[in-house]
Amino acid sequence: MTDFFKYKEVGKTPNTVIYIAESEPDIMLIVPREGTMDNAQDARENVTQFHNYARTLGKPCGRVVIMSSMLGRNPKRAGLTRKLIQPCYMAGHW
Repeated sequence: MTDFFKYKEVGKTPNTVIYIAESEPDIMLIVPREGTMDNAQDARENVTQFHNYARTLGKPCGRVVIMSSMLGRNPKRAGLTRKLIQPCYMAGHW
């Protein structure tokens, strides 16, 4: 999945672009930029962006991360993301 022209862009961070399908505004498509290697700073910025979007929508959101453009993922960073996400903004948070 690489053509996102039919989705609406609702946010950006240094390492991701966030889209929604206008028919499903409470499901974010998180698309890491090509060649992304995540880190703690990126995790904080991404989660802030997720929370801000959900806050403007006025309800929790789901998210789907498109991993095909990432070079790697740090398991410690995934744990940080889980700690930072507030369930009141993210539906189905683990």
